[in-house]
Amino acid sequence: MRDLGGGGHHGAAAATFKNTSIDEVRARIEAILRASPLSATRVRDLMSTPVLTFDASQTLEHAKSQLQIHGHSGAPVLRGNELVGIVSRRDIARAERTSSLQLPVASHMTHHVECIDPDEPVEDALDLMTERDVGRLPVVRNAELLGILTRSDVLFTCT
Repeated sequence: MRDLGGGGHHGAAAATFKNTSIDEVRARIEAILRASPLSATRVRDLMSTPVLTFDASQTLEHAKSQLQIHGHSGAPVLRGNELVGIVSRRDIARAERTSSLQLPVASHMTHHVECIDPDEPVEDALDLMTERDVGRLPVVRNAELLGILTRSDVLFTCT
C-alpha cells in the first residue's frame, strides 16, 4: 500500500484516498499491478488452505475465541458441507454489544457470500474485493470450499 500513499503494518493493507473517484483508485491499483512482477497470477497461487470454518450452529463465543487464536478477522460458515455465510470480528463485536455471544454464528453472519474460482486471475479477485468491499473471498469450485483469499494475500504480492 506504500505505493498508494498507505502506511502502517503489512496486515493493514489500507490506504486513504481523498477527493479521488473509485475509477481513479482502481486505475492506480491496476497500474501498480501491471508494473509489479507478479509470480502468482491465479487465485489458486495465493489462496490459503486449509480454511478455518465454523458450523452455522456453533456459538458466536466459540467463533470469537477461534478467530483470536488463529489471528483471523473472519471465516466462512458452513451448514454441513454447504457454504452459507461469512462471519467477521465486526459481526461478533455487534453481537457482543447486545450480550448475544451464546447465539449461533448464523444469527449474525453475512448471508450473501462473494466467491471466486481458483483459476480466476488475481486481478479479478482484487476487482471483486474492491467493488463489493469485502476483505476475503472463499475459493470455491463445484460447490466445494477449496481455500480462502484475503485482501492482504493479494496486496502482499504487489509490494
